[in-house]
Amino acid sequence: MLDIKGLIMMNLIMMNLILKPCQTKGFAHGISTSRDLFDARGILLLAKGEIVTSRVLELLNSHQVYILQYELDKAIPPKCFSQERYQNILESMQVIYHGTNLVTEEKLMATLEIVDGIIDELIKNPCTYFNLNQFRNFDNDTYVHSVNVGLLATLIAMEMGYRNNQLKELTLGALLHDLGKTTIPLEILNKPAGLTLQELSF
Repeated sequence: MLDIKGLIMMNLIMMNLILKPCQTKGFAHGISTSRDLFDARGILLLAKGEIVTSRVLELLNSHQVYILQYELDKAIPPKCFSQERYQNILESMQVIYHGTNLVTEEKLMATLEIVDGIIDELIKNPCTYFNLNQFRNFDNDTYVHSVNVGLLATLIAMEMGYRNNQLKELTLGALLHDLGKTTIPLEILNKPAGLTLQELSF
C-alpha cells in the first residue's frame, strides 16, 4: 500500500476491505490479469499475473467477478510516526548494537524500554503511518534496519491481535534479530562470492 509520495499505511484499522464488481469483457484467452479476481464469497478465482486459459475464461464468464479494494476510514485521521521519536529510537539502538559486549542484562533492559515506548506510541496513535522517504534519510546500518523491522512488525502484530507479553516479545525479537551480525567481520558479511568453511564458522 505504497502511494506516490512514499507513504506506507501499515495499520489496517483505518481501512475497510470491499469487493467491487468487475467487468469480464476485457478478459481474453492468453492474457494475464492485472488484479486478483474473486467471486461473491471472496474466494480467489485467479491471482494477479496468472494467464487466462480457456477453462478459466469460461469460469470468469459464468460468474460475477470482483476485485478487492481498500477504503480509508476518514473518521480516523492518520498520523505520521514522529521524526523525533524515530531519531531517539535509532540513537538508543545504535548504542545497543555497537557496544563492546554482545548481550548483557543492561542491554536487554534498555531494549525493553524501547519496546515499551514503541508499543505505547502505536497504541496512543492507532492510525500511524511511516514515511519511507524519512527512513531513507538515515544510514543503511544494521541497527537502522532492525529499528525499521521492529516498527513495522509491531504494527502488523497489533493488527493481528498480538497483545501484552506476546507483542513485547515479538517487538524485542524484531529489534534484536540481527544483533549477531555485529560479531562477524564486514568482509565476510559483504562478500559477494560464496563463503569458505573457515568463514562459515564465524
